[in-house]
Formats: sequence, C-alpha cells, structure tokens
Amino acid sequence: MIEARVRWALGKSAGVDPKARQTRRIRVAGRGARMGLRETPARLSAKSQVRYLAVKCFALPLAAHATPVRPCLAGFFIMRLGMEPLFPPGRAQVLRKATRMNKQPFVSKAQLDEIIEHYPTPFHLYDEAGIRRNMEAVRDAFAWNPGFKEYFAVKATPNPFLINILRDYGCGCDCSSATELQLCDAMGISGHDIMFSSNETPAADYEAAAKLGAIINLDDISHIDFLEQTIGGIPETISCRYNPGGLFEISNGIMDNPGDAKYGMTTEQLFEAFRTLKAKGAKHFGIHAFLCSNTVTNDYYPELAAVLFKLAVQLQQETGAHIEFINLSGGVGIPYEPGQEPNDIQAIGEGVRRVYEEILVPAGMGDVAIFTEMGRFMMGPYGCLVTTAIHHKHIYKEYIGVDACAANLMRPALYGSYHHITVAGKEDAPCDHVYDVVGGLCENNDKFAIDRALPEIEDGDVLVIHDTGAHGHSMGYNYNGKLRSAELLLREDGSVKLIRRAETPADYFATLYGCDELMQNAPYDTEKLKRK
Repeated sequence: MIEARVRWALGKSAGVDPKARQTRRIRVAGRGARMGLRETPARLSAKSQVRYLAVKCFALPLAAHATPVRPCLAGFFIMRLGMEPLFPPGRAQVLRKATRMNKQPFVSKAQLDEIIEHYPTPFHLYDEAGIRRNMEAVRDAFAWNPGFKEYFAVKATPNPFLINILRDYGCGCDCSSATELQLCDAMGISGHDIMFSSNETPAADYEAAAKLGAIINLDDISHIDFLEQTIGGIPETISCRYNPGGLFEISNGIMDNPGDAKYGMTTEQLFEAFRTLKAKGAKHFGIHAFLCSNTVTNDYYPELAAVLFKLAVQLQQETGAHIEFINLSGGVGIPYEPGQEPNDIQAIGEGVRRVYEEILVPAGMGDVAIFTEMGRFMMGPYGCLVTTAIHHKHIYKEYIGVDACAANLMRPALYGSYHHITVAGKEDAPCDHVYDVVGGLCENNDKFAIDRALPEIEDGDVLVIHDTGAHGHSMGYNYNGKLRSAELLLREDGSVKLIRRAETPADYFATLYGCDELMQNAPYDTEKLKRK
C-alpha cells in the first residue's frame, strides 16, 4: 500500500500520461507547502521535490516505528527513489557530516561575555559593519541602472535603528500593513520611498498608504475599483503584481509553483488592469513579481527579469502604458546550511544588466528603473540569536535546553529550517557530541536543532544561532506567555546599543487594561499585571 502511494505520487503508475503525471507532481508539491515544507520547492528540481516529499510523507513515518521490518521497508523505498536516506542518521554519520561545517559568528566569546554582563540572554544581536558592507555591495551591483532602488522588506526586521542604517544608502521600505506604514511615517519616510505591497488589503491600509504618498502595488484586478472607492481616485503612479501561473523553474533545477500561490494577477488580468488604470488617470506604471523564495543561486533574478522585461515590452506596446519601473521583489536567499555557496550579488546584478540590454534597450525602454525588495539577503546573515544552555537532559536522546525558544526564533519549529549553531569559545573544539537543542515551550517542535553534532555543552555555555537577522525576532509570538527578547546592535566601533528592550509581563497583559470597558469590574488586579 505504501509503495503504491509513493509510486502514485511519482506518477509512475501504469497508464499515467505525462500531463497527468505533471499535475500529480504539482499536487504533491502543494501538499508539501501545506505541511510546512515551504523551502523545499526553492531547493529541489521538480523530480527531486516529488521524491523528497514522497519520502517525507510515506517512507519516514515507517522508519519512526520501532519494529525492525518497517525501517527496512522504508529504507528500500528510499533507495528505489534514488535518494540517500533522509530519516535521522546514526551518530557516526552525524559526526562525519559535522566535519564539513565551519560557519563562524561575527562576535567573539569575549565580546559576548561583556554583553551578557549588561543584557541577559536570550537576545538578538545585529552586526552593523556587515549590514553596511552588504548594502554597499548591493548598491554597486546595480549601479549600472540610474534608477535602481532597494526597498527593504520591513516585515523581515522591523526595527527603525536597522532600517536607518540602510537609509544612509538611499534605501526605501517595502511595507505590507498599516502598522509598517506607521513605522515609516514615524521615521520620516514617505512618498515614493515606500512601496506598499499587500494582499486582501483592508481599506484603512490603502488609506494610510495613500496619505503617505506611497507607491501602491495592486495584488488583484478587483482592487482597482476598491482602491478608487477607498481613496477617491487612482494615483498617477501605480504598480501591479504579476503571477504567471504554472511552475517557475530555473535552469539549475530550482523551482517554485506560482500557480498555487494566492498572489498577483494572471497575464490577461494584468493587460486589462493596465488599460483600466490608464483610462482612470494613471500615468506611471510598474510591474512587480515574486516567484521563488530563498533562492541560493545567481540565476534567479536574471531569469525572473527576463520574464518581466518581455512582459513589459508587450504591455507598453499593446496598452500604451508607460512602464517606469520593474520590481524584482525578494527571493534572493542566503546560505543557511554551511555547505551552500552564498549568492554573488555582483554576478546577479550583471545577469540582470545583460537581459536588460538584450530585451528592454532594443525596445526603446532603456530608461526603466530596477527595484528590489530584499529582506533576507539584506539582514539575514548579520543577525544571530544568543542563548544560554540551562539544562542537560538524557532520556532516549541527549537534549540541551536553552533559555530561548520558538518565541524568539520560529523558523526551525515552523518550517524545519536549518540554522547553524556555534558554542561560543568552543569554535575549534571537536564536534563529538550529538544533541537536540530545544526551548521550553509546551510544543515538541520547539527545537533549534535535531541530531546536531556539536562540541560538548555544559550548563552556562553560550550558544550562537546563526542567520536570524531576517524573519527572526519579527516572527516571534507569546505562546505559553513567553516574552520576546531584546534586540542589540553591535556597532562598527565594537560598542553595543540596545535597539529594542525585552518584553515584560506588563507588555503581555497591557491589552487587558487598555480601555475603560476592560477596567470596569475586571476580575484581576490591574496593578499586579503591570509589574515588571
């Protein structure tokens, strides 16, 4: 039965035509996304993706049982699929793999000891020097385009102290909610320094974007009338989000499935939207698309650019709309796993320049500005979560309990994402122990690492969890009443600045006493809830 399900998923059953086989592959890929395997499509080819999901969905559950037959059967299916075993490896295999991993933190043990004297763990720490070097590299990579602008994805790291660093280089902000717009307003950011890209957008959010003069990026054709009714007209500068549908596959096999995504307009809708917007008074147009997440390849932006550039030429020729900018959005990733090669932003910029000159320039569109909306690439490697080992548990496995949890970094629990871990002061020590590194939430997925080879860890050791500068603190939550940690900035001169204090119980309980209605006959002592 299991083998039949795997064979069905792979489309290898007798009598299955190629079109049906491809449809089944897409469905399996979609199941993987719904199961939380969001990053799988961006790493694997279509064939490998289906194989991976087949193992994940069918073979691994077999291996989880203690009977000797089922693990053997699971192993047989995995071999039939042409993959190396993906169920938890043996201790020796983990230790061998550890020798290939050498990722160093941007902060030393001595620096951490000094910081912890003033700020208790856990906390997120950001590297100002690294952020600035990276921003300079991005700016230089696209210097060939006079109109280039990076709109930092505020959702990735919504801290004004960090955004201000990027502002030194002319960076704008990509916002997706009224709250993010409010943050920009408080920082004095307005007008076309804001790109507002949202979906299922409330009227109040459009009103806030229009009030600030942001460039509004419409996610759906029905939002044209909705926007017009909400703000009383159509802005002269407007953008539309494009979804080509189907599969988007790069030459190296990296892929994603835009056809299963909720974002953007179809090709036909986009042409209709441009004609409608032009008739309603829009004069300056832009195109936006996001087709792949966290790609670790230099090919993604150039191939996406080629798709959008060809579309722009056709749109301008057929609708008469003047396209002034093309927004490549995000999707440029970072090497979370040490064996991955980091993206070369210079090569990426050069690749976009090449297709720009091949497609847009001959069409008389050499004045089009290129926009990007990178969050992960801009901040990810330049932040880390610092936490302290507080417990060592030995049952069926070895567990290291730390004072951080998924409330501080959700990605490993939510996606099964890999984050490298360094034990401060033991960077050169042999990784001869295998641990699960876990937090204190009442959820079994609250794990930063599973079967991870690390140096011997003792209570009081400080662990540095890498690459948390984007989608780290910002994804935090308060389950179990856990409070989100402080954020600190390691300045270029070596000093440390507090850029967000840690939450207190008073913050957690604040919404219980925030209005008279709640205060009246409340079954609790408000003053006690306010205690730090």
